[in-house]
Amino acid sequence: TALLQAPHSHLDPHGTHHTTIGNPRKRFLRTLNRVTLGKLCMSAACLGMARTALTTAITYAHNRHINGPHKNQRIPLTAHRTHHQPLLTHLATTYALTLLHRTTLTQYTHHTQNPHTTPHQRDTIERQIALTKAITTWQCRTIAIEARERCGAQGLFPYNNLTEQQLNIEGGITAEGDNLVITTKAASEMLFNHQPPPPTPPTQPHTPQTPYQQITDPHHLRNLLLTLETIHQHNARTALRNAPPGNPLNRWNHASTHALDMAHTHTHRLAADAFLTTINNTTHPPTKHLLTTLYRLYTYTQLTPHTTNANASGNDGTGHDHSNSTHTSSNDTNTHTSTGTSTDGSTDTDTRGSTGAGTGTGTENTRQNNNRNNNKNNNGNGNGNGNGNGNYHRHYLHTNTTTQPHTTHHHTTNPHCTHPDCLTDNTHCITPPTPTTNPNPTPTTHAP
Repeated sequence: TALLQAPHSHLDPHGTHHTTIGNPRKRFLRTLNRVTLGKLCMSAACLGMARTALTTAITYAHNRHINGPHKNQRIPLTAHRTHHQPLLTHLATTYALTLLHRTTLTQYTHHTQNPHTTPHQRDTIERQIALTKAITTWQCRTIAIEARERCGAQGLFPYNNLTEQQLNIEGGITAEGDNLVITTKAASEMLFNHQPPPPTPPTQPHTPQTPYQQITDPHHLRNLLLTLETIHQHNARTALRNAPPGNPLNRWNHASTHALDMAHTHTHRLAADAFLTTINNTTHPPTKHLLTTLYRLYTYTQLTPHTTNANASGNDGTGHDHSNSTHTSSNDTNTHTSTGTSTDGSTDTDTRGSTGAGTGTGTENTRQNNNRNNNKNNNGNGNGNGNGNGNYHRHYLHTNTTTQPHTTHHHTTNPHCTHPDCLTDNTHCITPPTPTTNPNPTPTTHAP
């Protein structure tokens, strides 16, 4: 009866079922949306338990003293970075998810009370609530486990309530919709019914003389998450289109990994947006500074596992990546970093230094590296090296500090290195080849 009685479905006094949605699967999914408020309750409950566990662990880290490096010296556990670093990381995550939950709750209340809410807006907020519940409860479990471990044997004692909180959070992961199920449903909807918003302008204009400002700029960090979300969506769409036709389940299996990554990154980007809104509305300078520091720690934590993908830019939705490569130059040292992603999900990163400095455009096509074919476009001087199957797309994110005449490298065997790859393109050379000026570079093809 619970599945049949709904605004779109009901039983008349004679037991006849009437519904406005003919498709049974769509009717079932619409019925599940009634647990939306329950998802918000699960997020709030698990966040409360995670904050309690984290508070207990941080308090214990300050109160528990151990022997220091000097005689008769006693220091708290928190003096060790190995102890306080994971706690601070989880503290930043807890702040971000708490602000995400509060923002989502406010938006849900607004949409439910607004009679002009469109079906698209309703579906969007319900999807956001599902993702918020999934990511929040998963992260809360991780936080509770870390908090218990940091308390040692004390964390196992019942009066600290840490182990019981873990079990309660496990219930929140499954209740009101299993996390993996609701995340998969949301990811499939976002595959083609979601358009990421445009990037936000930086807090302050960046100049070539101060490239470090970019990686600490809160809006730039948020835009990196947005770029990563766009990349995952593009990869999921490409995998879906390239899958063999005729089998919907097989096509979804090809795209599901990228789609779930898109959904996770989207949720963390929403948390970053909520964090930024709170920072912008904070007027107390010390509090604003601490919140900004926690925000950076949170975004760094989310971006670090995806640094190769976060360096990507220029997806035009057609399967091609348009990227510009600019080299960081200082005096006579040129550092080139390139990152590659392939349609099968493999990634790689190349970082190398070379004498000389400059910017330029070159093309490397179809060389064989370690018996694996890599087709790539490399805009900029320097050698590209990566492993991947299928169509290989290479993405770049560089900071240009000076502008120098174009230089290109002649790929010659380096006598200082006997590595097999070095014999082909000097990718493992300790002493790189000397660059020579070439105003009109031509494509080069390397033999196996």
